[in-house]
Amino acid sequence: MTYNNKESSDFIKPLFSVIIPLYNKAQFISDTVDSVLRQTCPLFELIVVDDGSTDHGAKIVADSFDDKRIKLMSKKNGGVSSARNMGVQEAKGEFIYFLDADDTMVVDCLECFEKLIKLYPSYDVYASNFFITKEGAETPFLPSISGEFVISSPYKAIRLGELFLRVGNNVVRKQHAEKFLFDETICIYEDMDYFLRLIDDQVIPFTSKCLYRYSLSNAELSLSNKRIQQTFAYHANIGCRLTDKNLIVADNVAITIWSKIRSHKFTDASKLLWRHRWRLGHLFIAGIYHTQRRR
Repeated sequence: MTYNNKESSDFIKPLFSVIIPLYNKAQFISDTVDSVLRQTCPLFELIVVDDGSTDHGAKIVADSFDDKRIKLMSKKNGGVSSARNMGVQEAKGEFIYFLDADDTMVVDCLECFEKLIKLYPSYDVYASNFFITKEGAETPFLPSISGEFVISSPYKAIRLGELFLRVGNNVVRKQHAEKFLFDETICIYEDMDYFLRLIDDQVIPFTSKCLYRYSLSNAELSLSNKRIQQTFAYHANIGCRLTDKNLIVADNVAITIWSKIRSHKFTDASKLLWRHRWRLGHLFIAGIYHTQRRR
């Protein structure tokens, strides 16, 4: 492991630690880092973890940005989850903010989270709405909500489509994040696995403001050619009770199976059906909920 720390002697402990795992995203990383450095709230550090890239993305960060808040780290390739976990271990901020190397923050993202934390100061997880961008157009993920409020039953809200947690639309108190590191065997929907564990017994303050941009086009490129054993659906444990959490997991498994069938990867679909053969009823019920939610 190597790192380049531009920290100076007058460095102030940050409120936020922004963590970006970097692997072969040279064409995107400049815009992503720039969106962090343009934040209206300056109380942050930026940790970029280069996960053994074979392109020049790390060099772009090292050569193009002269900012004492940037810490560039390098490690052997171990996957996005291991890179994020390393970032958490190095973080000095009170709150962790994860950002993918091909997405961008809205300019007042951290400022809005800071205000939400001041409004609801005693919680561990804070979340926001976000934009989905594709081919230059951006759409709020949750277009029909407004204001700031507390979500007392986050599993239920996720199941009903009233909340979605992913890398980029939340901040997590570091002391809480350290208890729930990413599973390093998963690299597809690894954030779903992480957040479903992270929010257990949590109440989540939420703002309807869209605070980051999730690039759907870039995500489709990133998901190509991944093995079924690297998916959350392969490792997921669907409990026997019909709880909100179990139905969320079943929904993801059902969606993954259907996507494999549509892409003619029938062997992968069969493997998932066999692994979850004792929960086919859950998959069926989750599919009904998913269909009703989309109407």
